[in-house]
Amino acid sequence: MNYEKICADIKATRKKYLTQQEAAGLCHLSKKTIYKLERSGVLPYEENVDQLIHTHKIKTTDVLIMLRNRYCQQSSRSQYIKTMTSYYKKLLRKEPDTLELSDIIRLTGFSKSGVLNWLLCGKLKSIRSGRFYLVPKRYLLDFLLSPYYRTIKNKSSRQKEDMAEIERCYHNTDQAGDGDE
Repeated sequence: MNYEKICADIKATRKKYLTQQEAAGLCHLSKKTIYKLERSGVLPYEENVDQLIHTHKIKTTDVLIMLRNRYCQQSSRSQYIKTMTSYYKKLLRKEPDTLELSDIIRLTGFSKSGVLNWLLCGKLKSIRSGRFYLVPKRYLLDFLLSPYYRTIKNKSSRQKEDMAEIERCYHNTDQAGDGDE
């Protein structure tokens, strides 16, 4: 479904709050997905109790923010991904063309076992050279930009720092774009 059309439909309701069922219908998601988003803290809600009926009130603005994060930050054409790409390219500029396991551990901040798991599962593409893994810079960049890497639950301190810096750069770019118009 088209992100802009979904947002337009939600704005057309002119409601300040949506119920769980309305949010699910307008966002083209299941009610269970909306429930999981509420429980995980992605979608804040207020519980409304009317005698025996319990409903969840979700702010329309929170639904729009959730949709932006869900759709725009996944598309390779989005400004967020472009900012992320330029950040990681700048970070990898001084690195050699092929990286070893120790380089990846240093760049991501994850443990040796975690990085080896990515290599063995094929999440991080590599070239096996004897008993060593060599990762071309392009493969690492693709991995760092992947939804898998961005949505790792237990982020390393290095990844948290990188994400905070990317977010800061994104907001600076966003504000600079608003000033030009």
